[in-house]
Amino acid sequence: MRHLGAMMKATTGSVPVDGALLRYRRAGRPGAPVLVLLHGVTDGGAVWARVADELVDRFDMVMPDARGHGESSRTPDGIAIPVLARDAASLIEQLDLSPALVWGHSMGAATAAMLAATRPELVRAVVLEDPPFVEGELALSEDDDPRGSEFRELIESMAALTADERRSVAAEANPDWHPAEHGPWAETKAQFDLTALSLLADGLGIDWRDTVAGMTCPALVITGDTELGALVTPEVAGEIDQMLGSGGVVTIADAGHNVHRDRFAETLAAASEFLDRHGALGD
Repeated sequence: MRHLGAMMKATTGSVPVDGALLRYRRAGRPGAPVLVLLHGVTDGGAVWARVADELVDRFDMVMPDARGHGESSRTPDGIAIPVLARDAASLIEQLDLSPALVWGHSMGAATAAMLAATRPELVRAVVLEDPPFVEGELALSEDDDPRGSEFRELIESMAALTADERRSVAAEANPDWHPAEHGPWAETKAQFDLTALSLLADGLGIDWRDTVAGMTCPALVITGDTELGALVTPEVAGEIDQMLGSGGVVTIADAGHNVHRDRFAETLAAASEFLDRHGALGD
């Protein structure tokens, strides 16, 4: 059994992007297919620890903190998905990672899709974990979503707590997750720049049909049950499945929006089979 050894052995670095400095972790096998892991809103690169540990012998993994998240630059503006996609492109170019496999969750999935649509030469294939591809606009502000105020209060409180207190909050908020998920979730919440919530409110999943239509690389969408919090409805999943030229949609039972954290083994099996199939060097 592994114990997050990949992240403990990870190297760290930073790259300058337009108006920001992005921090990243890198772990895995040098010379293996490159896998870039893009986190969701309020998370950070550290939350990929369990995934990195499982894939450490098969991929060369790069896990950046998006601007406004983790240890990357705070951001008074410019957190929109097109900006994050340009950041990811700059990271891939500066670290000479292309063409890379990309797995993104939520905001990171929207970023990965935009990256694949706008910079296809940089992307070999994408895994989109419960992307914010919804009918209408996805509410992120407390004015539009009554849960927003509670979430904001939770994040504001995290920075003032000790690490042990933050892990306790994480365990209480996510009791069904593996305990290894609690520490990274808690620490990245304490690092998050709340300004990013309002800046993202105007387009987290906007025009997703145009983005999906613009992707030419193989793409796998992994989602869960909307009754448990997943964003991709069966109707939207069916539409996406029709649009994708190579790949498809996998729905994981008993998972919500945090698909790989809710049902780790099933999600990893689906994602790794797809990544192995499309990540062979020379493809």
